[in-house]
Amino acid sequence: MTPEQFCYWLQGLLENKSDRDPISLKEARSIADHLATVFTKVTPEPVEKLTDEERRIRLRREEFRRRQLNEAIRQTKRIC
Repeated sequence: MTPEQFCYWLQGLLENKSDRDPISLKEARSIADHLATVFTKVTPEPVEKLTDEERRIRLRREEFRRRQLNEAIRQTKRIC
């Protein structure tokens, strides 16, 4: 599962949870651990070999992922 797929899965999970059936603290901690693992960049990518367009696309993707992560964290905090 890619980081983007995980974020979509998590978004769906959180959207389908209700106030009557919130995620548990254990689930919230597990989600936070998985998010940390998913978004940890292990190998640096060679930016200098990218064209300007490729660099813009990569920056947009990274910003999208950051927004998804921040939203997931906000929703997790709101539920807990």
